[in-house]
Amino acid sequence: MQRAIQQLRGRVRGGLRRKEAKRQGLVADLAELTRLTRPWNDFQERVWASGASDYEQEVRGLKGEAAGNVAAMLDEATRNLWSLFTRAGEAAKLVEALRKALPAR
Repeated sequence: MQRAIQQLRGRVRGGLRRKEAKRQGLVADLAELTRLTRPWNDFQERVWASGASDYEQEVRGLKGEAAGNVAAMLDEATRNLWSLFTRAGEAAKLVEALRKALPAR
């Protein structure tokens, strides 16, 4: 909620800078890929998907500037999700290719 308010206001206070992602090798990068997918899956399942009908009611009640702000946020979410969808597909293909390249056990 606080994040949404900050986005509507156009400012964020505090917080730490994120380090730029760098290649660290197969095992470290695979562990990081796995670590990053967990919060997304948890959020999607527990929060976003479960709130669909409530969100529709909220959207219908928006007026003026609030509606415009949410429209802009929805546009950004759409772009980011399509990018995520594309890149997740590419990542999944690489994971499968690496699995196939593993020597027989």
